[in-house]
Amino acid sequence: MNKKIVALGIIVLVIVASSIAGYVLYTQSEKTRLAQERLKQWQDTLIVGTTMFFENPDPSAGFTGFDEVAAALTHDYLWTIDRNTAGIYHPHIAESWQMKQTAEGRYYLEVNIRKGLKFQDGTPVNAQAVKSSWERAPIVDPRKASYYSSFQQLVVTDDYTLRIYMKSSFTPELFSWMDQGENYGVIYSPASVEKAGKDGMKIVGNGRYQWKEWVTGERAVFTASPDYPWGAPKIKNLIVRFFADPASMRIALENGEIDIALKDLTKEDILALQTNPNVVVELRPSGFSRYFMINRKFKPFDNILVREALAYAVNVSEFITKTQRGLASPAYSMVQDWMKYYNPIFHQMYPYDPAKAKQLLTQAGYPNGFDTALWYSTRYDVADTEKNTATIFQSQLAKIGIRADLKFAEWGAFVAYRSNGTVMPLALMGWKFDYPDADSQLYAQMQATGGRSYDWYGYKNSTVEKLLADERQMWSATGNDPPQRKLIFDELQTELARDVVLIPLWHASEYEIFRSYVKNYHAYWTTYYHDFQLAEKELPKTSSAGALEVPVSLQLGFVTNVAERILCSDMPSTASR
Repeated sequence: MNKKIVALGIIVLVIVASSIAGYVLYTQSEKTRLAQERLKQWQDTLIVGTTMFFENPDPSAGFTGFDEVAAALTHDYLWTIDRNTAGIYHPHIAESWQMKQTAEGRYYLEVNIRKGLKFQDGTPVNAQAVKSSWERAPIVDPRKASYYSSFQQLVVTDDYTLRIYMKSSFTPELFSWMDQGENYGVIYSPASVEKAGKDGMKIVGNGRYQWKEWVTGERAVFTASPDYPWGAPKIKNLIVRFFADPASMRIALENGEIDIALKDLTKEDILALQTNPNVVVELRPSGFSRYFMINRKFKPFDNILVREALAYAVNVSEFITKTQRGLASPAYSMVQDWMKYYNPIFHQMYPYDPAKAKQLLTQAGYPNGFDTALWYSTRYDVADTEKNTATIFQSQLAKIGIRADLKFAEWGAFVAYRSNGTVMPLALMGWKFDYPDADSQLYAQMQATGGRSYDWYGYKNSTVEKLLADERQMWSATGNDPPQRKLIFDELQTELARDVVLIPLWHASEYEIFRSYVKNYHAYWTTYYHDFQLAEKELPKTSSAGALEVPVSLQLGFVTNVAERILCSDMPSTASR
């Protein structure tokens, strides 16, 4: 009897032990599975931080900052610019194109649209959609009208053929402004425009991502388009977090709460982050230049002696050291020093010489100087850096007797004042080349009539207008320009200096800053575009206790509490609130 009871007890113990072991194994397996799922979710989700301003999810609305980024994420373009070689464009929605000429001598670019493409609403991508999108854009946002001046007329000859009639055979403006990376040439479904009303998120393209949510000032969320014809993005979920200032964005990056810090950080932040082993700071030469605008509609800036005095009074080295912290190089011409036809004539004519500047002011009738106003905004750099830059300018001008009152305006107002031409006598400005040719650096600054011109600062010279027209006629798509084109650019750069049309300051560096586990993400100097879809997140190691290491644990909290709810496939899109 006792033996039977003992045997039964042993059997029961074995069964219980087996059950416990099975449960433990199941629990451990389930924990492993859940952990793997969470890690996969972490890998599939890219969190980007930015201080950039965002106006409107309508792909044709908005003029600066994140507007361009959002449009390029959700919509496609006729062609794409090469990421490493400036001036090279690859077929995209446009399968091919060819410059032709009518019997009357009128130039047009004949574009063949790739067949079989569809927008995210299922409607076809065709020539009429391109025409409709491009013609709608300057109506939605009149500030963009000048960008569409690169062509005169759009004519649909059949479903997949579009003729773009041009003013001349000069195409770099058209290719640059309508390329991938800016929201000027964005293409979207005409049917979706009719249905969207005022909800810009419902205007759909055929881009890599689709809108999911936009909460003003907080976040924008995108999901990958599974049927993207050029391959689904590696990053499936893209969350953009908006920060009020660079300091809080830097802390979030260092803590691992975000993967990428997308514009703008202070120069001090950039230098400090270069020493952080968990962060990558990738720097490249840039096509972005800063300059000092002089509005000759205001007296005494219509006097060449006063403008020359300003040129001698500016000490560029002080800015490079104090505000740019060595992350820029002096600009001796508006043309970049790596560009063909670069001529450093401005620096040769106007070395820093405050004594000479005071002498010229005396000759001009201002021995005691005069009062004026110097304007700045935050479009070109972070607020503190831009204010410091303006303050240094103020100090340099004071040394020659010019008393400049500093005036700040938010970017929208700054653009309006600039265009008005009667508000800002002096201003800190910036310019990023549209295409890698000296024309891009000089045409908009010196051309005063027709198309995209910056005549608001009062410069107009008929000889210069002719030279600009002539050099464009000499432009060659193969790069084999005639020697006369170099002579014209030498003369234009000399004229810019001789008449002090503006004062070149420095050429900035392009940068991207991201966590070290982010791979295949780079800074591009040829375009405004950011290739988030190519990025990959390398799985970090786990600790000895099996816990997820920072930043995975930090990010998963955010992703779980926000992204899972937003990215749920059966949850409708949420408009800005």
